[in-house]
Amino acid sequence: MGETVKTILEEIDRLQSEAPSDQEERFSKSYLLGRFAGQRETPGDLVADLWRLDYEGLPDDYYQQYLDSVAKVSSPQMIDTAKRLVDEDTLVIVVVGPAKTLKRQLANIAEVVVVDPDAKPAAKASK
Repeated sequence: MGETVKTILEEIDRLQSEAPSDQEERFSKSYLLGRFAGQRETPGDLVADLWRLDYEGLPDDYYQQYLDSVAKVSSPQMIDTAKRLVDEDTLVIVVVGPAKTLKRQLANIAEVVVVDPDAKPAAKASK
């Protein structure tokens, strides 16, 4: 598990510092554009989209603007987005498993806080 977390953090660093390959860029765009249609299969899905447009005061062509934006996004924009959305200084990674083993594996990567799901919550101080 420690190697997996290390690999994820290395990939985040890579996404924030170098442009995606042509294949990665094509795959990402294809995934987002293809997923869009797949998430709108039922009349209920379409009604939810229409409700969102109305509720949030979005323009009628909001979804078309989204699709056009995804299709036109550039590699530098992808890097900027990765930098803006993922801040390693505030990143919290949750790993579930045997604490003794995982703590040893993860201690060299970052601070480890073990949470015991069976522990009773601390009593709240009364005012």
